[in-house]
Amino acid sequence: MYFAFLDITDSVTLFMERGGPVLNIIAMLLLVKWSLVFRENLVYKYHP
Repeated sequence: MYFAFLDITDSVTLFMERGGPVLNIIAMLLLVKWSLVFRENLVYKYHP
């Protein structure tokens, strides 16, 4: 299981390196987008 995790992280790292800075910007924007989506879902779930 540990080695499978290492293979996955190695593959993602290699993919991100090949994509260059544009792929890093896209990944950061997706992280911001989904954090806002989850934040809104939690706010409306516990504070209707």
